[in-house]
Amino acid sequence: MSLSLERLDLLTDRPAQRIGLSATVTPLQTIADYLHPGHDVQIVAPPTTKDIDLQLRVPLPDMTTFAEPAEGQPRRASIWPAVENSILDLVETHTSTIVFTNSRRVCERMSSRLNELAADEQASDEVPAQVMATAGVAQNPATIVARAHHGSVSKSERAGIEDDLKSGKLPAVVATSSLELGIDMGSIDLMVQVGCPPSVASGLQRLGRAGHRLDAVSKGVFFPTHRGDLLATTVALEQMRHAAIEATRIPRHPLDVLSQQIVAMVAMADWHVDELFDVVCRAAGYATLPRAAYDAVLALLKDRRYQRALAKMVDLVEIREDYDEQRMMQIVFAIRPDMSNVITELR
Repeated sequence: MSLSLERLDLLTDRPAQRIGLSATVTPLQTIADYLHPGHDVQIVAPPTTKDIDLQLRVPLPDMTTFAEPAEGQPRRASIWPAVENSILDLVETHTSTIVFTNSRRVCERMSSRLNELAADEQASDEVPAQVMATAGVAQNPATIVARAHHGSVSKSERAGIEDDLKSGKLPAVVATSSLELGIDMGSIDLMVQVGCPPSVASGLQRLGRAGHRLDAVSKGVFFPTHRGDLLATTVALEQMRHAAIEATRIPRHPLDVLSQQIVAMVAMADWHVDELFDVVCRAAGYATLPRAAYDAVLALLKDRRYQRALAKMVDLVEIREDYDEQRMMQIVFAIRPDMSNVITELR
């Protein structure tokens, strides 16, 4: 992002105003230096208090003892059925709920199980004999209590899920970090976290989706999934109560990102290698980039084997309606032998 901001300044008559907004970063001065290195950045951090309600729940009296299966069913030592039933109870007793998981696989499985359990409840309450044959299949829209929301879901589908949650049509959404950020999530009254949050900052971000008003209480319920997870979750909740956020670590000299940025810059215009290096070094992540490392990236991009691999990759990309193959091919470029210029060429 820092290099993208520097590139943006090259396109404007004067440097763009940079505003960074976050409630879960520290130390502030490090972030300010990253936002606009070499400039005086004003830090606005008024003292504030936010009421939070953190609950740690283990749905079994003993995490080493599990309920016996129904007659004829295999015995599976798992805490998941108890967690799933407890989360469904919470969803049914709240208006809108976001359930966070730490992986897409768990996200999909949890949303499916919540709908299956809701369908089973409806079947047993209404017409048990006739419906038991289809138990677990949530075909009736009335039994859809949750939808999965993660990066593999299309943008339009995610927008529809978010709108349904905001409007009250959907009681719950099961998500990964795809809903961790953002301020326009409507009135969410409960956040559920399955497993220990990835970090204290992540846990606070997720908790902040619920009660997202100054006068509201952010309520979160945390479900550890095994004994080791119980210890980690306990520590995380204690740190969250004291806002003991981990220090933000800014990556230094990420060369993979640099190569992508160089390709993007060269695709738009010709650059002298020294001028391009100066722009790169103005970015926070590359302020101390060794010239040798920069030259090595250029040498990699110059390598004919790399160019052929990139061209082959372009050929293998599925052609979409909005895909311009000719334009994409122009990104395959060469560097003149004397390295006096980086130029775009169609090979």
